[in-house]
Amino acid sequence: MDTSGSFECHKKSNLGFTLIEIMLVIAVVGILAMVTVPKYQGVTDHYHLESSAQIVAVQLRNAKQYAMDRRTEVYVMFNSKSVQTFHVIKNNSTREYEYAVIENPQRFDSGIKFDFSDLGNEGLKDIPTTTADGNVINNIPLYDKCLVFDRKGFLQASPVSIILSNSRKSRQSVSIGQTSEDLSVKISWE
Repeated sequence: MDTSGSFECHKKSNLGFTLIEIMLVIAVVGILAMVTVPKYQGVTDHYHLESSAQIVAVQLRNAKQYAMDRRTEVYVMFNSKSVQTFHVIKNNSTREYEYAVIENPQRFDSGIKFDFSDLGNEGLKDIPTTTADGNVINNIPLYDKCLVFDRKGFLQASPVSIILSNSRKSRQSVSIGQTSEDLSVKISWE
């Protein structure tokens, strides 16, 4: 320790940031956010459409297999938010025909919808209210359109196109065609 009475000035090293440096970093982060957020939303929109199209494809394949295994007509029904598979049974206690659920409804991803009024949705039918024999079917499910697989697993209308869209008007088509025994499901962007 120096006791001679002379004082030395020591410069402190500056460990902080200036206001200009902080504002510059905030501006760069803001610019990066403006560029990446729309791209991120586009990627998530693409993912949601693709995922929903895969849901439809899986339901169709399962319905075909169920129709062949059980030798019964299978109805794949669509509304704006989901897809579900049914078949018609005769209720033994009431002797009436009704739709029975094969699989629980599969909801489309957030923001994705099936627009049943779209002209691109070819081959889809209204929900049948009678059996092929003319018997009335009770408990009609609240769906808009359907595809029907016959007892051998063939589509009653082929080819079929199902259009899914999101709020940004991106569209994806699930095209279903059938050759002798093979169900061809193609997912494509429009």
